[in-house]
Amino acid sequence: MVGIFRMTEITARLLCGLLLHEFCRDELGDAGIFVVPAVALADFVCTAALARLTGVATRLLACLSLAVVSLMVNVNFFQRDEEREEFANFLVGLRVFEYVAVAAAAGCHFKFVEGGSEALMGFVRKDPALFGAALFFMLSYPVAVVFWTQIKKRARVEEQWESQS
Repeated sequence: MVGIFRMTEITARLLCGLLLHEFCRDELGDAGIFVVPAVALADFVCTAALARLTGVATRLLACLSLAVVSLMVNVNFFQRDEEREEFANFLVGLRVFEYVAVAAAAGCHFKFVEGGSEALMGFVRKDPALFGAALFFMLSYPVAVVFWTQIKKRARVEEQWESQS
């Protein structure tokens, strides 16, 4: 189960970046190639700052290492330590916000920008398998997050009941 969650997380992030790069390059020309690195850099800085502020990593190199690893996968999501769990939960919120922001921006672009819907349909016709995989994994990742969050909550409640007994 953990492997399935990790697979959906990594694949969704990679495909989201790939789609973002594809459409930004088409719409912005040469400047579009800098959008995905800028988003990744913002994610990196937020994760490193969050690791330092929550106390998960106290040294600079540890913060940077954790931020690099966390670009693809939330390594602390299954930890029992309270600090790491708080960090992981905030990181999950950040990831979900990123997906919602990308989906909202894409929806606005395809609906309101002239030629946006034609660009989307052209991409779907050009590579329907990639579009289908991206749609599947980008929809399955939030479902997996909700699923695992509920499992963690139930496990915590069971631990509290056992500790009270």
